[in-house]
Amino acid sequence: MEKMENKTHKVEATDSNGKTHLWITRFLVDASGRDTFLSSANGWKKRNPRHASAAIFSHFRGVERRAGKDQGNISIYWFNHGWIWMIPLQDDIMSIGAVSYPEHFRTRRGSLNEFLRETLNGLPETKQRMEKAESIMPARATGNYSYLSDRMFGPGYLLVGDAFAFIDPVVSSGVYLAMSSAERGIPVAEAWLNGNQRSYRRACRRYQREIRRGISIFSWFIYRFTSPVMVKLMSNPKNTFQVVQAMISMLAGDVFSNRRVSRRLLMFKAIYSASWLLNWREAHAARKIRVASLRAETRR
Repeated sequence: MEKMENKTHKVEATDSNGKTHLWITRFLVDASGRDTFLSSANGWKKRNPRHASAAIFSHFRGVERRAGKDQGNISIYWFNHGWIWMIPLQDDIMSIGAVSYPEHFRTRRGSLNEFLRETLNGLPETKQRMEKAESIMPARATGNYSYLSDRMFGPGYLLVGDAFAFIDPVVSSGVYLAMSSAERGIPVAEAWLNGNQRSYRRACRRYQREIRRGISIFSWFIYRFTSPVMVKLMSNPKNTFQVVQAMISMLAGDVFSNRRVSRRLLMFKAIYSASWLLNWREAHAARKIRVASLRAETRR
């Protein structure tokens, strides 16, 4: 645990007019998101060895939305190599992307835009929704996007949200995870600024425990998101012991201190394990593919 020190941080930034500004801070909260300001500058950022996915995405206008009150809801589709997201935005714009193992994206022959369209046209459901769609942004690709930082806090600084860790973009859960971690970081900053060493140490321990626990719970689901067993369970939901509510809470990022959600998620894990045993051949084959992909990315 870090000692209390009378330490300041210099924060320098350049605005849109090219003018440089300098701030001297007593406490620095890194909320830079996936820019990972402190982690990148200090070499703390490490690729997550248990999650080697890549994504290709773009924005479209004119995509068919879901009917009625569900038109603003996020849609998730599974395909042979991963999964696809459709996230409705304002002004008839929709964020659409595909997540898969990097090997699938290396089969691309044309442009990123063409490859994304080919992937979307591979499913009847997404192909239909894209019939009148118009691309309004060049497709982008990102690989090995899952990472963790070696440090979460230190003398006069704290990392929150994606500045500390990013697991996966599934249903935009990272937004709530980031906001919740920032809220839980308030006692750390307050204790440091007040010079209360005992409160600071206690706040740091609690922050670290809750954040790592929340990431661990969410990661368990993400690592299995494309497994045949998970696809079957998610495609045919049964609300045994109210596990559906627990899954919705977890996907919304409510994984830090809600004991009721935690108990229901434990029940879901038990259901998953039982389903895995019943479908062990298919599940084991999928796991071998995932492990092989992880090893291939580690060697790169």
